[in-house]
Amino acid sequence: MEKKEFTFVDYLYILIKWRKTILINFLVVTVLVAGYSLIMPKTYSTSATVMLPSGGGGGVFAALAANIPFAEGLLGGVGGDSQINTVVGILKSRTIAENAVKKFNLIERYGSENMEEAVKSFREYLEISLNEENMVVV
Repeated sequence: MEKKEFTFVDYLYILIKWRKTILINFLVVTVLVAGYSLIMPKTYSTSATVMLPSGGGGGVFAALAANIPFAEGLLGGVGGDSQINTVVGILKSRTIAENAVKKFNLIERYGSENMEEAVKSFREYLEISLNEENMVVV
């Protein structure tokens, strides 16, 4: 049995022959995707990178401790890492969460009954991490 090689005209003929099925499938998929995108809730996300000031470190106490060789181990590192941890701690604090809930009226937006539920919902959406350059990403 001899194998027939297909030419461009053969492929064109197949497309013309099945054009109705191809068009119907295309339209059905388009309508389904459009419908799905309209009924999905709108979700937005954003991020901000906080760059801490470089230089003097953690103030006078850090400058004094820098001259003592073993002070960093005893004092828990008063320099750059503790400054980053302080910023992360402040951003994760309840005060910041409550201020954000009040400012953006999140009690109503989340459908919460009180501030406690709104703060809990807010914290579920909040992500605070450090990137590879040791910058805080919110």
